[in-house]
Amino acid sequence: MNTYQFESVIEDKGIIVLPEQMKLLHKHRVRLILIDLDTFPPDPVQQLTKITQKYLAITDEADLPISDIYTQREQSHERTFVFD
Repeated sequence: MNTYQFESVIEDKGIIVLPEQMKLLHKHRVRLILIDLDTFPPDPVQQLTKITQKYLAITDEADLPISDIYTQREQSHERTFVFD
């Protein structure tokens, strides 16, 4: 997986023009994350880094031990209300 960063302008018909060096990506499956630079804070590099770190932190979170949770529920006969 490679990452690329570039700026472009969305044309009237909604077309995003890629820079010439992106021809290598023709027919490749890609994921786009669009950031409206017209409303972006003054330091876009720092802000983009922060957004990327938050996104990557989601994948670093530990999975819930579902089997342990259900085992504990089976052993306990009391139920608590989540919503009143």
